[in-house]
Amino acid sequence: MKVAGGLVGITLNPAARAKFFLISTQLARLSEEGKLLAGMSSPIHHHGLSSSVLTLQEKNIKELTSTVQDSQIHSPRTPKICTIL
Repeated sequence: MKVAGGLVGITLNPAARAKFFLISTQLARLSEEGKLLAGMSSPIHHHGLSSSVLTLQEKNIKELTSTVQDSQIHSPRTPKICTIL
């Protein structure tokens, strides 16, 4: 999100940073709705939401999950479960 004058000092104040990131999506939504009502812009579909991109993301998620699970199985740091009889 672009702000007139930039985001001066926001990175130095944790509370301000948290508030900004919590409301930034709502501010962007309100801005777009206002532009649509004023006839200044048309709705644009984001290229990252196409079916081919989503399919590729699903494939990558499955591969990453599999890799993480395999590394946990073969990791020497995997905790050993001991049973006391």
